[in-house]
Amino acid sequence: MGTIAKIEGLDNLLNKLNSIADPETYKEAIDKACRSVEYAAKKNCTGLFEHPTGALKASITHEVVQEGEQIVGYVGTKVEYAPYQEFGTGKFAENGDGRKTPWAYTDERTGETIWTAGNKPKPFLRPALQDRTERVRQILVAAVNQAQGQRRNNGGVERG
Repeated sequence: MGTIAKIEGLDNLLNKLNSIADPETYKEAIDKACRSVEYAAKKNCTGLFEHPTGALKASITHEVVQEGEQIVGYVGTKVEYAPYQEFGTGKFAENGDGRKTPWAYTDERTGETIWTAGNKPKPFLRPALQDRTERVRQILVAAVNQAQGQRRNNGGVERG
């Protein structure tokens, strides 16, 4: 999954969690945060498209991976057309990055030739991240508090 957006300002919280929590607790917190964003992204797909098939919504998932010494969470989809939905195409593409002239394509279902100048963006991932930023913070703060409590109960031993 490629990166479309990232929550900024969580570095201190993540570093604190990483320094005091066992790796499994850390991974569980990241997983829970990703599930929250995944849920919001799927919810954002509802009612977004004129002729929904449900394929995009069903394809949205998350994964938590170890990258070097960091545990990283990703939310996204591997559906080929997802970036076109998120950012738009043609003259409607965000930042003017789309094709400037109309083009034709053949609809695979009907065989009909269709002319288009592009599609307006229908973001579903970035709004999900924005909508869930505070929830992600809450999840990570709770994990830090839990890890601090465990550390106190274990005689104050920090991992590290």
